Amino acid sequence: MKTTTLSIFIYLLFFSFSSNAQLVFENVPTGENMTILLNLTSTPVVGTTPIDSGDYIGAFYTDGNGDLKCGGYTAWNGDPTQAISFPVYEDDNNTTDIDGFETGDVFTWKIRTVSNGFTYDATAIYSTTAPYVSTFLGDGFAQITSFSINTTPVLGCTDPLYLEYNANANVDDGSCATLIVNGCTDPLYLEYNVNANTDDGSCATLIVNGCTNPLYLEYNANANTDDGSCATLIVNGCTDPLYLEYNVNANTDDGSCETLIVNGCTDPLYLEYNANANVDDGSCATLIVYGCTDINYEEYNPAANVDDGSCETLIISGCTDPEAQNYNANATFDDGSCDYTCDPGYIQVVLTFTTGPNVHNSGWYINVNSQQLDGETNTEISADTTITHHYCIEEGNTVTFNSSGLLSYQITNCGDIVTPYVSNPNNAGFITACSNIGLEDLEQHITLYPNPVTSNVQISTPEPINSIEVYNSLGQQVKTIKSYQSGQNINLEHFPKGIYHLNLKYTSGSINKTFIKH
Repeated sequence: MKTTTLSIFIYLLFFSFSSNAQLVFENVPTGENMTILLNLTSTPVVGTTPIDSGDYIGAFYTDGNGDLKCGGYTAWNGDPTQAISFPVYEDDNNTTDIDGFETGDVFTWKIRTVSNGFTYDATAIYSTTAPYVSTFLGDGFAQITSFSINTTPVLGCTDPLYLEYNANANVDDGSCATLIVNGCTDPLYLEYNVNANTDDGSCATLIVNGCTNPLYLEYNANANTDDGSCATLIVNGCTDPLYLEYNVNANTDDGSCETLIVNGCTDPLYLEYNANANVDDGSCATLIVYGCTDINYEEYNPAANVDDGSCETLIISGCTDPEAQNYNANATFDDGSCDYTCDPGYIQVVLTFTTGPNVHNSGWYINVNSQQLDGETNTEISADTTITHHYCIEEGNTVTFNSSGLLSYQITNCGDIVTPYVSNPNNAGFITACSNIGLEDLEQHITLYPNPVTSNVQISTPEPINSIEVYNSLGQQVKTIKSYQSGQNINLEHFPKGIYHLNLKYTSGSINKTFIKH
């Protein structure tokens, strides 16, 4: 019973002698080596069990990292009577890595049993007879006569696939718990593996947090990890409000700003029109009215504010009535200056009549001392026309007037209206004579003020004025005033600017005055 228990213990002990899986029975041949001669007296045993043919016997050195590396090995031939020789290699001094033995290095011997994969420490017994040595010597020889295999148990995790792995353990104590997962273990790198527990050097890209979407304003070209900071979607457009292309929604200028805003009136129908303006600012105020803007021309249009070149006929003021003493054949505008006064000894007689629509039986004539002075028949007279004739007739002559088919007529004798014969209203007769003061004396005492005038004008006159007729520069009658007394205001506030003529009618005749309206 004791024998059985001991056998089981030995078997378990042998089985628990773990291989050092970190040790690899491979070597790198270098330029120099030393010959190892195995001339054993007996087969090495593990406990009481001899090693098998094919089991590995190797010599190990320590590299620069403190790890054991194989410098030469051989396979057991199973027969201790047959010597085995194999090389162990010297460090290659041409490289920085330690890849072999240095002179004087002590050999670390390991034996691996192929059947169970366990690796054991072994102690060699050397022959010291020359030329044999027991430490490394280039081109030297070492002879080993026996191996003692160390079977002292070292408890620990013997599986190199676990974090708890102990390279020195040769008896697994069940402490292998955490399976090795290789990867990047640094969370500051993109390659970080949350499951990794063994860093394999794969950490390469340092994490840079930021917005990684180039469609957002917060985009960071250096970021490789999106941190949710993308907030403002990019809207391309013109961001300058001084340009027509300005986009109020744009937050990224795309170079589309081209047309600088110019404020002004953009309607060419207005005087304020600005050809350079591209944004209407409401300054269009005065609608253009084309016409002649020069008051010195007959074509003058007081409503026009833009001259269109239509001014052609220069106004020549003067008397346009051939019956007047100062008739001006070149005058184009009657300025009311016609002088109908007569020489001394002659009386002014004025005839004004209006024809009707039917002139078939119409006509008129005026006689002086039974001699016809003037007249018209139905072949010469015009319908619906008002005509005025001025005559200078020697004082004391008998004047008769006869007419038919006239709508109306009026005759003044030295400013006094002649009363027609009661028996025949179309006839009149009178003796030429005057009883009033002369017009020349009256005109010297007439003044107009202010002149030029802006709103009201007054006339200073020694005698009452029967009526006043106001004419514009085109000869158009624009106002009539009855029975004017000296010093009264005449309101001209709403008259357009220009030159105006007053025809003052007295009992003794007419006097013309001119004023300027500002």
